[in-house]
Amino acid sequence: MVSQNHFDVVVTDILMPEMDGITLTQKLPQQFPNLFIMVMTGYYDENSMESAIAAGAHEFIKKPFSLEEFDMRFQRMMRESKA
Repeated sequence: MVSQNHFDVVVTDILMPEMDGITLTQKLPQQFPNLFIMVMTGYYDENSMESAIAAGAHEFIKKPFSLEEFDMRFQRMMRESKA
């Protein structure tokens, strides 16, 4: 989907049916180095955030989250991208 369209940001869950979000986060920057990735999950353990960031995620958010929290983290990710 990313290769057929132009996206600035991908928001992915860690647990998905065909490919987990950590693997996706590792693969996407190889083809799309300017793509920003936010990883979210309801499955949270002490290694989840570290794994996501190490894989290349720019932001990490735990479910459940409020729209305000999502917006704050999204805006922070976008500001950091311009810095």
